[in-house]
Amino acid sequence: MDSFGVFTGKSLIILTLLYGFYHFYLASSPKFIWNRLALWAIMIASLCFPLLSIEVWELTSPLPTIKNVANPDLFSGTVANRHWVWPALMGLYLTGTLFFLSRTLVQFFSILRLASTAPAHVDGKYVIFQSASVFAPCSFFNWIFVKELSAIDAIILEHEKIHADQYHSLDLLASSVFKALLWVHPFAHMLCREMKTNHEYICDEAIAVQRGKQALSRLLMAQIPVDKQAELYNQFSSYLKNRVTMMLREKRLPFIPHRYAAYGLLLLGMLSLFSFETKHSYVPAKTETSGLDTIPPARKEKSMESVDTVISYDPLTNKEMTRVYKRPYKEAELVKLYPNAVEVIDTIITFDDQTGKETVQVVKSKMIEAYQLLINQELRQENPDYNKISDWMKKARVK
Repeated sequence: MDSFGVFTGKSLIILTLLYGFYHFYLASSPKFIWNRLALWAIMIASLCFPLLSIEVWELTSPLPTIKNVANPDLFSGTVANRHWVWPALMGLYLTGTLFFLSRTLVQFFSILRLASTAPAHVDGKYVIFQSASVFAPCSFFNWIFVKELSAIDAIILEHEKIHADQYHSLDLLASSVFKALLWVHPFAHMLCREMKTNHEYICDEAIAVQRGKQALSRLLMAQIPVDKQAELYNQFSSYLKNRVTMMLREKRLPFIPHRYAAYGLLLLGMLSLFSFETKHSYVPAKTETSGLDTIPPARKEKSMESVDTVISYDPLTNKEMTRVYKRPYKEAELVKLYPNAVEVIDTIITFDDQTGKETVQVVKSKMIEAYQLLINQELRQENPDYNKISDWMKKARVK
């Protein structure tokens, strides 16, 4: 659940930033093909960037200090009582997603049912269906639906064929699924409407080149707005006011390429922010050591060996020979050499399973320095004798 929540949060942030930029800086641009690509980029980035995980390793030295800090609220009853909130939100989110997906499927099957029952007329690669249930001319891929074929204007047929040639229905299917996945964000619904509006701008631009703007404008103004068709249709009589306004403004709208360049940089920024994961490879410092032993280390000036120097004279060679004999001090000898008491700090950490809290106790005590040296020397051995160390610890304690 946590992973899904992180994915959803990242997707909503990317959608907010990218569509917000598109709405304010690109939606009014006359480059409708570029706008179509920009809308596709929003959908792909919002759903794919959070799923990408590009690892970037970084060497860090020294090792970070880890503090044993227990959060008392972590195991408290107040937090535990809130565990039902996240499953409830998750269930609500999935319910909305299933609702919008099911509505898209119902619309899709209604198109198939209409195509299977209506009389068909083949016009090259296009199939024109005639049905009284069609309120206004519309299309779905290469299928064109009209109320009466003999009364349809040729400009409308050409308009719907452009929708089919450019696969605008594929955009509508993708945007409907996108809206179902991110239905909680109003920008997802706005993107679907923007996609359909941009499709009409693309077709109107092509028809205006072939037939002229005046003929297309008169035809658009003669249409009656009908919004009863399914969202998966490309409908000729949709967004009439916006389309006429765009045709009148098109000459006055400048093409500003730096806005699209900024949009590309924003996409790269979203990719680097949400798809790259920095991982640290910690290199321990050479001069630092760490351990759980709280006994102070032995000082270097304390000798653990007895050194005897023997000088002999050879009368034959007339030379002196010096020999050095070393032997480790015995326990009694060390006690005589280092009888002083030194302070030792012990840290005791206890964990309470019921409260989930850690208790740290710092205990100060004193021990004879000689035994401290013996214990440290034994711990440096490859196989320390812990029974001997335990015996020395008992003898070393000073009350």
